[in-house]
Amino acid sequence: MRKVMESIAIKPNDGEIKVYIFEDCDDMSPIIQNTLLKTIEEPAPFLRFIFTCENTQSILETIRSRVTEFEVPAPTVDDCTRCLVDRGEPADKSHELAEIMSGNIGKCIDVLSGAGDTAFMEAARKAAAAISRKDGFTAAAALSANTGRPEFAAVLGYLSDILRDALAVRCGASATSFGETEAKALAEVYTEDRLMSMLDTIFEVSDDAIYNLNLSLTAAYITSKML
Repeated sequence: MRKVMESIAIKPNDGEIKVYIFEDCDDMSPIIQNTLLKTIEEPAPFLRFIFTCENTQSILETIRSRVTEFEVPAPTVDDCTRCLVDRGEPADKSHELAEIMSGNIGKCIDVLSGAGDTAFMEAARKAAAAISRKDGFTAAAALSANTGRPEFAAVLGYLSDILRDALAVRCGASATSFGETEAKALAEVYTEDRLMSMLDTIFEVSDDAIYNLNLSLTAAYITSKML
């Protein structure tokens, strides 16, 4: 941000407009946003700013009141499939992955680049769906389906993503994870406090003392605390 602020006053050499694009502003701290506020309030004639984010509520109201918001529609499964095919992926694989990720192009690309694992994501979705139905047996089975502590931790991590999305939906925001359908189902059944309690349970299980337990027992413990 310091480099940006130093360069803002410099007029563009080529053309009449200088455009700054800030991506993934959900992660931009309030301090950084306030740093930009004065410049956004009284920008030089040659400056333009573009901010992108998944949840507009993560942007300070003082920033939002000074910009024009454009909502980009969520891609459908077919949109996502076409995008992946255009990137050179096989059509069958693209469609299967697009369905798993509910049309989330970014999540699909993460998986294809090695940043995600569809088996763990599917296990988390099954567990979340079972929790929304208050089916503890199926939820515990889905959590413990992948043997090994690293795999178990990965499933819990993806489940926490879905729970966070459910909280976002309850608060009026949009679901953005691969488990959008499951997040909405959870949001219809559980209150904000209950969803926060579920997240607390996952954080509790991250404690080494509990992690040394048998994984099947740990999965049963988690679901008993959630339901």
